Amino acid sequence: MSKYKRRLIYLLLIQLVLTLVHVALREPQEVNEGAFTSPFHFWLALWFGVFVVLYAFSLRCQNTGCRKMQVFRGYSVFDLRWPEGKCYSCGTPISAVYKNGRPVEP
Repeated sequence: MSKYKRRLIYLLLIQLVLTLVHVALREPQEVNEGAFTSPFHFWLALWFGVFVVLYAFSLRCQNTGCRKMQVFRGYSVFDLRWPEGKCYSCGTPISAVYKNGRPVEP
């Protein structure tokens, strides 16, 4: 299992726990109550979820000729995939470092 897949699984598990904590701690809402008066656990779960989505968007191929996203591969819900150690399109390792379009040895 690649480290990026493992990280994404851990982040999604943390998001699940935060969402369950929010559901367990929420009180019955009044009709006139707005989102800005929501408790901290709502905002914590919301912003962590935004962070997880932005992290998934940031997983891209490091090859400057490819640069394909590894999790969101298209515009459909069915185009979501787990990130692997290599790019699904060109086969370049995701953790490779490129400088001026050429791979650099660490």
